Formats: sequence, structure tokens, C-alpha cells
Amino acid sequence: MSLSQARPDWMSQAACAQYEDHELLDAILFSERNSGNRQHPSTGREQQARRLCAFCPVRRECLLFACSTETQEGTYGGVHARERMAVRHLSLEERVRALDAVFQERVGSVLVAGERPIV
Repeated sequence: MSLSQARPDWMSQAACAQYEDHELLDAILFSERNSGNRQHPSTGREQQARRLCAFCPVRRECLLFACSTETQEGTYGGVHARERMAVRHLSLEERVRALDAVFQERVGSVLVAGERPIV
């Protein structure tokens, strides 16, 4: 079964699902794949992904999905794959809590003054 067939309902509400330029979106969310370096994606692309996720109404669902399926590529819920892999030894609940804190800590650096992310 492909991801599109098994796609959870919340995915259609994601900020990235509204993006019309699918090539650019892929370059942003999966920058490590496109740069050829799974451990160190383009910092600019990673920041773009985090910024996109900052305004997503289903960011936490997305983060939970990536943690529960142990997705090893891409930015989900504003958190990069290498950040998720660093805490994979924790329970699912602890991973989501720890990674949500990482996102909250880093999101301020990608926002423009006065912008408020969805938290």
C-alpha cells in the first residue's frame, strides 16, 4: 500500500499540502536527499522547512507520525530526520515531547519580527 493510499486524514490540512510547487517543496522538506548528504542538509532549506512547519495547523500530528513510523528522511513537524534519529532510544511519548521542545527552541530564528507560529 502506498503512502497516498494510507494517508491519514490530517495530512490534507498540512501547510505543505497546500504548496503548489511540488519540486520546491520536495527540495525544502527533503533537503538531505537533494543535497546528497543525509546527515547535513542545506541549512537554508532546513530553515525554510522549519518556517513552513511553524504555520502548520497539524504540525504535532505530523511530528507524531514521523516518530511513530520512524521516518528516516525529511522534515516532519518542523524537526529534521537527524534530530529524530538522535532521540530514537526514547519512548514515543518522550521523543515527541523532546522534539517538540527542539522545534520550539529553534523556530524563533526563522520567523520575521512580529510573526507568531501555530504552537
